[in-house]
Amino acid sequence: MVTAKLKDPAKVLGMLKRMTEPLWFEGPKRALAEAALEEVKRSFDTQTDPWGRPWKRSIRAELESGETLSDTGRLRRSITYRILSGGFALGTNVKYAAIHQFGAVIKPKNVKNKKGEPYLRFKIGSRRKKRGRWVTKKTPVRIPARPFISYPGLSDRWMRAFEDALEAYFRDG
Repeated sequence: MVTAKLKDPAKVLGMLKRMTEPLWFEGPKRALAEAALEEVKRSFDTQTDPWGRPWKRSIRAELESGETLSDTGRLRRSITYRILSGGFALGTNVKYAAIHQFGAVIKPKNVKNKKGEPYLRFKIGSRRKKRGRWVTKKTPVRIPARPFISYPGLSDRWMRAFEDALEAYFRDG
């Protein structure tokens, strides 16, 4: 049995009543979504995945002494969230985001050289700054995964961020 002496029982009863209303959950969901956005930003800032492992440095970043996944900053800026009835959704409308999150193997197939062999042709380096060099490959090209969203499952870092966000919400909110 748990007992407690309350200084202001009416305040506690009011809070418990508000907790039964669907809109009450908007605050905690928003706090968690904001914490998730901060963790994505942290991955870009530290160039690490949600588990703290460094991203494989991109060729463009090496050539230009820049950052991986940050040529224009479009991907980083595109990450947003939407509050749902059961929680929140975190994502982006940038088409190439999944390739960077999960990695990919791109195989030559449609374009053929003079001998009729399939090949890939792409530029290494910044397209935006018109630097870099063109490369032709007959073999598949592997793009390594550079996760910025904790999936599948929550990393310890994200779990702590969520715990801290909820604690702050209930303490200050």
